Amino acid sequence: MITYNMVKYGRWLLGLYLMIFMMTSCTYDYFVDENNLRIYVPQIEKGEIERFYIAFHDKAGQHTLTRQIDAPFNKDELMQQGILRFKLPYGEYNISCFADYTQGSITEGNPFSDSYQKKDRIEEQPDTYQSRTTNPRSFFTDATVYPIGHPEAAVPRTINIDENQRYKGKVITRFKKLPAIVTRVDIYYKGLSTKYSFDGVFNRFSSNDRIFASFDVLSNTSGTLTEFHDIINPSAGTNFGVMPSISKAVKQALVGETLELDIKLFDSNNNLVGLIPFTMADFEDFKANNPTKVPVDSEGKPIENLILKPQDTIVFTFEGFTVVNIQLYGWGDIIDGGATPM
Repeated sequence: MITYNMVKYGRWLLGLYLMIFMMTSCTYDYFVDENNLRIYVPQIEKGEIERFYIAFHDKAGQHTLTRQIDAPFNKDELMQQGILRFKLPYGEYNISCFADYTQGSITEGNPFSDSYQKKDRIEEQPDTYQSRTTNPRSFFTDATVYPIGHPEAAVPRTINIDENQRYKGKVITRFKKLPAIVTRVDIYYKGLSTKYSFDGVFNRFSSNDRIFASFDVLSNTSGTLTEFHDIINPSAGTNFGVMPSISKAVKQALVGETLELDIKLFDSNNNLVGLIPFTMADFEDFKANNPTKVPVDSEGKPIENLILKPQDTIVFTFEGFTVVNIQLYGWGDIIDGGATPM
């Protein structure tokens, strides 16, 4: 038989249980953040980029997490402040970030050693990739991810992927007095990279890779000067934002490939009316015949090889079928400011 005291005691236990449950529920819901890594991206907060990619690989090179987000960055209040939150197993990670890239151009879920941003292959032309007008950015770093609840887990890590993180170069091809019959110019760039690995090194899928761009003559001509601009991948073998884990010896061993051109001129009926190659041998001839016009490096020394580095600009000037000038400029010409000779 149940007595009054037993009922009273049972009610007391039930009340105590409910009070403890409510306290732990409140603590769980409002005071504990299950995310243990915060990333602050100033350019998301300021609305300076349109697309952002971030990938995490553990120190064994295994993929852990990838997130891609597009503007408007208004999913939640923290994102509006430029803060992204992640829940990861605690440990050491490589973090790879890109902004303003072409959607679908970056691998997702691959091991670190097989992760890269790539050019689009043109199916009907072997080893040929399409040039793009985009000017993407990259930022590579590493970080310690702390256990959930650790004080450091609430401190945002800054990923400043501003315009100084743009990694492409630029090629300008000028023609003086291009024959009126020419209405289209196709340019194949050789020696340039077709993929950009997450370790910060530019390379190629094969040694035969080339990048293709096609230009309309009329819309790129002013007076007697026709000028084509291409923001494009740097030479294979160069690097930008190399991961801290890459050794100094590896960095010093990187040697960029020489830029070569294969230029085809077409008339309004798509007939080939001219062909202008520019190879390593042509550059050697240019240096021998035009010693005062050889581009110089940042130290003022004549360059040995015509290598397009990140944030550099190379300008070719043709008269007829001959290169009459080659210039090398620095970062200023990539953004809206003027070019400054190196």
